[in-house]
Amino acid sequence: MPKKKKEHNLLQTLEVVELVLANDKGTSYDLILDNTDLMNGYEEELVKGCYEIAARYGKRLGNIEMRESSGVKALQVHDYVASTLGACMENKDDDGSECHERFAIVEPAVKRFIKK
Repeated sequence: MPKKKKEHNLLQTLEVVELVLANDKGTSYDLILDNTDLMNGYEEELVKGCYEIAARYGKRLGNIEMRESSGVKALQVHDYVASTLGACMENKDDDGSECHERFAIVEPAVKRFIKK
């Protein structure tokens, strides 16, 4: 993987972690992150960044695990949503209907997952 693509993935992952920690009312979290090839060589930086973000928002992090998405349903949902967002961003001239259709497929599963 080109170094720039790996750095881009690291920054995007940290942005999502910050979005959750900044907006969620919880105080303590365990994180399960996708053990993608894009993180090889950046694991320490990712974990350090997660702890720095948590401290910034007065949150506490417990376990941070890197796992294969094939065995974790929440990561599979994440992969689907991320690929949908990526496809929508690449096709900016699209009216967005395809994105809405793809999100509609996973919306019930996401809502069930959130309630757990």
